[in-house]
Amino acid sequence: MADVIKEFEDKFALFKKQMLNGLAEIGKEEVENCRRDGSYKDQTGELRKANGYMVTNDGVYTEEANHDETAKTLRRFGTDGVSLIVANGKHYASHVEAKGYNVQSKAYLSIEQKLSKSKIPFRFYRGNPTYRSNS
Repeated sequence: MADVIKEFEDKFALFKKQMLNGLAEIGKEEVENCRRDGSYKDQTGELRKANGYMVTNDGVYTEEANHDETAKTLRRFGTDGVSLIVANGKHYASHVEAKGYNVQSKAYLSIEQKLSKSKIPFRFYRGNPTYRSNS
């Protein structure tokens, strides 16, 4: 019986690692898209650089690509379970989005579409799109 439990634990650990890697790939890809495809004129380059993502596993940050201000913003979000968090650390990003420009809105839609194709249950929060497993 101990062998069965060990085998299950090993398979679950492998699955979780693959899930974390997959979420990191999605995060990287969407942040690159945000930086490349933002529909606004970035006067200083700061708004574009402030797009970032973070993958967490039970409160441990496993992967991140951030601007300093974005890292602070991302760490404010909950970190229970497995999470993919995408945000922009500039306080004026939402104002630019409200004027009809794409800062991150297309990324949110793309992430939602990619995760909805998976068989893994997830919850999606607009404003702080976060993947959270039920584990």
